[in-house]
Amino acid sequence: MKELDTVFDQLISTYSRSEFEERLENVDESQARARPIEGRHSIWDIVNHCTYWMEATIGTVNGEEMPPRGGDWPPMGENEKTWREDQARLGRALDGLVESVTGLDRGRLHEMVLGGHYPYSFFQMFFRVAYHNIYHAGQIAILRKTNFKQ
Repeated sequence: MKELDTVFDQLISTYSRSEFEERLENVDESQARARPIEGRHSIWDIVNHCTYWMEATIGTVNGEEMPPRGGDWPPMGENEKTWREDQARLGRALDGLVESVTGLDRGRLHEMVLGGHYPYSFFQMFFRVAYHNIYHAGQIAILRKTNFKQ
């Protein structure tokens, strides 16, 4: 069990708010909306996308069915206020994800998630969302560098 605790400590560290907060620091609405790489998503798109899947993961832990793909790129808001609200929602999703992972009965780790769209266990789902967040945090860093010429 000690190994499992170590794995979970590492996993939870990938859900840290700081990974996103650092990359989103001083990003205003126009920068978040920009598409400096043609045909690619904006920072705001990525924030909403990550939030969507973290909220879906939390819902699954709470007994909801994991939604199918599609709809997982919610639209951007209209202004600076909605950009700040979406950032706050991302933070709440990260906090909720940590709470969900730490609160899950370890005996359920190898249960399959609800919804026939994804044939994997809770344990696998937690790692998938971690990898997903890491990947997209990297994209945000690239977009930020491209967008802000830093």
